[in-house]
Amino acid sequence: MKGVLDLDETLAPFPYPRIEDKEAYAKITPRMVLTHRTGMPNWSGDSQDEYRGDPIPFETEPGEAYSYSGEAFELLRAYLVSKTGRSLHELFLPRFGSVMPNSSFDGRLRGRAVPSRAYEAASDPASGRDLYLKPHRTGAAWGLLTTAGDYAAFLAAVCRGEGLSETMRAEMLRPQSPIPPATTPAPASYGLGWVITQLGPETIVMHSGNNGEYRSLAAYLPATGEGYVILTNGRNGEDMIGAILEGAQP
Repeated sequence: MKGVLDLDETLAPFPYPRIEDKEAYAKITPRMVLTHRTGMPNWSGDSQDEYRGDPIPFETEPGEAYSYSGEAFELLRAYLVSKTGRSLHELFLPRFGSVMPNSSFDGRLRGRAVPSRAYEAASDPASGRDLYLKPHRTGAAWGLLTTAGDYAAFLAAVCRGEGLSETMRAEMLRPQSPIPPATTPAPASYGLGWVITQLGPETIVMHSGNNGEYRSLAAYLPATGEGYVILTNGRNGEDMIGAILEGAQP
């Protein structure tokens, strides 16, 4: 992957028919995708339909404001696949396959991973749904199948800065896109793919997940190397995550 991606080079030479506003598209860079400043919506159409053709509008001008977008990550995935000739999972395996042997980006369980069923309410078995398991080529924003152990190993590698130069690691952890205060319990900004938040005197690097009944959080403290991974299979999992965050405050 080294040398394939320039964070500040426009993606526009890559054809992406679902974006009709070519003038706005010409402004989008990988940095805007990773910091959620593309102006694109979270989703346009069914996120799990890899053949959808719904046009993607722009909600704000690219580069001007925080705008969380899964569609933008799918755009970046398609760009990288075009540049390398490899699928998302094929790009994932050489870099993280040994660190995360039970994980995949192609909809298949591996190693010791087992499917989970998630619930809106533990008291209502009928409210459950199965984990989405279907071979797919997309899913950059939602398609990682993993275990708590694999994700913790990945988080530890990120904490150590493995595979990154000191300059790149500093850039990844540099706050670049402020998140509106109404959507986060503490001051926070996006770095490159990670949320950088301040809880009292502590700087915490984190990434959360919300796919319906599946909720998750991975977080670590760069100053100490301590961290945790929480994967839940209930809609109230967010309450547990919130309680852990509350307890982490000094």
